[in-house]
Amino acid sequence: MTTQHLKHSDLTGIGVIDDQHEEILGLINSLTKSAKSGQRDRVETMVDSIVPIILAHFEFEEELMEQADYTYLKVHKRLHDHFIQRLADYTHRFDNGESIAVEMANFMSSWLRGHFTREDRDYSPQVLAEMSGLTNDAAALDSNSWFSRTLRKIA
Repeated sequence: MTTQHLKHSDLTGIGVIDDQHEEILGLINSLTKSAKSGQRDRVETMVDSIVPIILAHFEFEEELMEQADYTYLKVHKRLHDHFIQRLADYTHRFDNGESIAVEMANFMSSWLRGHFTREDRDYSPQVLAEMSGLTNDAAALDSNSWFSRTLRKIA
């Protein structure tokens, strides 16, 4: 089993996004381990926890890209939608008793790792520029406001 982690060169530079990517890959590593051990109940628990985290991550990313007026947001969202559909197909098959846990974990790992290191890195310069502008504007207004503190956490 290969444990998936992001290399420094794969990071987006957006702290909260990189942290989410590492968390998701860590969960998929655990899912892969459970899938290979044949622990169906553990796999079910893992899938039930990973899916909402991935969906929330995609939604958060899309909000950042929308705020930054990212040129390729629609294309990026279609990639997310395609992944979600494939994941839904896998979970449906798993819920119907098929032994596809290893295949599902491998799909998630491969697709997400590639997506994180290619498409997500593509939007990061525009989002970082937007975040920098917002942070500078907010700091000029009130460096202790909740908005300024939140921007500093995610930048």
